[in-house]
Amino acid sequence: MNQLFLKILNLSLYAGLLILAVLLLRVVFRKAPKWISCLFWALVAIRLLCPVTLESPFSVMPSADKLPTADYLMTEANTKQAEGKSPGPVSVVQNAEMERLPRFTGSEGSAVVAAADPAHGMAGVNASAKAGTVDPVRILTIIWLAGFCVMMAQALFSYLRLKHYVAASIKAAGNVRICDEIQYPFILGIIRPMIYLPGFLRGSMKRFVLAHERAHLKRRDHLWKPLGFFLLAVHWFNPLCWIAYILFSRDLEMACDERVIRNMDRESKADYSQTLLLLSNPTSRIAACPVAFGEIGVKERVKGIFNYKKPVVWIIMLAIVGCLVIAVCFLTSPRKADTVAAQESETEQSKTEQSKQEPLDLQLVDTENGDAKLVESEPAEKTEDMSSTDADVKAVRVDPVSKKEAIVGDVVYSADIDGNGEEDYIYSHMLEEDEKNEGDETSILWSLELNGETIYQSSHELVCDFDSWSMDLDQDGEAEILVRIMPHVNSMPLEEYVTLKHEGDTWNVLQNTTDFDQLDENGVPSNAFPVVVVVGKEPATVDITPMDGRTITVNLKEHYEKMMETEEGTDLYTLADEFLNGDTYNPGDLYGTTAAWGIWEIEGVKLGDENAIRARQGIQSLKGGKGDIIGTLDTYFSYDQNGKIQFRKTEFTQTVD
Repeated sequence: MNQLFLKILNLSLYAGLLILAVLLLRVVFRKAPKWISCLFWALVAIRLLCPVTLESPFSVMPSADKLPTADYLMTEANTKQAEGKSPGPVSVVQNAEMERLPRFTGSEGSAVVAAADPAHGMAGVNASAKAGTVDPVRILTIIWLAGFCVMMAQALFSYLRLKHYVAASIKAAGNVRICDEIQYPFILGIIRPMIYLPGFLRGSMKRFVLAHERAHLKRRDHLWKPLGFFLLAVHWFNPLCWIAYILFSRDLEMACDERVIRNMDRESKADYSQTLLLLSNPTSRIAACPVAFGEIGVKERVKGIFNYKKPVVWIIMLAIVGCLVIAVCFLTSPRKADTVAAQESETEQSKTEQSKQEPLDLQLVDTENGDAKLVESEPAEKTEDMSSTDADVKAVRVDPVSKKEAIVGDVVYSADIDGNGEEDYIYSHMLEEDEKNEGDETSILWSLELNGETIYQSSHELVCDFDSWSMDLDQDGEAEILVRIMPHVNSMPLEEYVTLKHEGDTWNVLQNTTDFDQLDENGVPSNAFPVVVVVGKEPATVDITPMDGRTITVNLKEHYEKMMETEEGTDLYTLADEFLNGDTYNPGDLYGTTAAWGIWEIEGVKLGDENAIRARQGIQSLKGGKGDIIGTLDTYFSYDQNGKIQFRKTEFTQTVD
């Protein structure tokens, strides 16, 4: 239910922009026929209903990866915050207590890579939650659901009450019924709509009313209005949707008025207006039903009747063109950036937009003195470590294989990986120069063999060591295989990984951090999760927003004071001085990114009672690069049954020394 609420919230934000555009177009094309306005509202309905849109270079909507639309962010475990909303303080989670569990051990190794990895923005914003904590999104979801139920209950009650009133009606002709229990004419019903008339209607009044209600039926308004009310009930928290529904209902009535009076003379228009005034309902309120003759906007409708003139063709054509333009601009998503520079520009724009939107204005916390508030919203969970080596990821992956002969090479890892009592192996073959193609930098081929069958093969530019876990990561009752690859390099730890799921006769590769399109400074794909770091609102703070959507506020005063003590006369000293003096950086300025070397460590862990993968990566300032690591970010994730990453929790540990 939480993920449904987040999706609806996202759709509502998009639709709000379109509603504003429609309000403007209604003014611009006020002389166009009202059925054009109804077309505008139909586009709003599509925007409120449709979570998937086509890409277009003409789209003016925010980029899809700036809002929480990605499916891998929508799980019951990921329900802490929605779209950057923070009803309470966001904490910086300190070091979690890690208890080691038995693991499969193979050859050990460590590695390093010396390459900067500037982040190019987030793929999305979502939420994280934990048992035993107050979950803001769950609370908001309950409030939203309660409001939806109240509105739908009100609609049902209104419908049943009217059905009770017209139970004694008598059939007049066709789908028209006469009822002495009602004071105003209306249409009731969806599958078999009926026109109900008060018994006192006679002569021209009855003729005008029937013409109006039959116009509603021809336009299928008895279907569109309940649909509009349903969308209002779903998006009741959005004030723009209330404005849209009121104006939509008014435009429905005025469109029918225009259809009835278009061939009337002035005297007949006066009689029609008089009928409208006599049958107006002063106690009318927002409802799903009925479609009533004098329900809404009577004064404006009467004015429109007397001022009505048949619209000229060019106004209609311009209005239709306007409808097509906003459909292209607001019902499509922008195309993905073709260059890294464009992606960085989009990230900067996203941060600016988020800073302007009230729902994304997160509260800040000061972590310098270890205030108790720091753990109030996200107390650290006990995790059980299933590994012991640091890590990163960037393997060359190939399609899963089945019943294929293993690569001829050395056994570099052996263990009962799947726990069935039989030894399993990872083979590695060192390529000689005559085995490589020209320009090929591949150093080894390796394969994973389970129960005598090769289930996966890949290659790497460096010699590697391996480790593995067998654990159910998508809660389907069957274990997935996590293989950690540890290339031999000579600086920082570097690890890579692949997660395999058994499906039918094959083992398929699940989503990897490399699928998030991160590039390092050389334009080479990186395995790091995208992270956005901006200057905070409070002095000496930064706001770190990882993939799970939680904004973590960190006070870097102590970090940079230490740096000034140890780096006097260097560029890092200048960086620390500029950051602390408060004159160089403004709140919201892009300040940091994922540290060089991508993911430093990957391992299978226990998160509470469930299995998860922990990925550790560093966070660095843009100006200081790998010389200014402000802390490490641990991202805990699992998978859904479609093989997509599901974020569970993040923990940030600040670097002080």
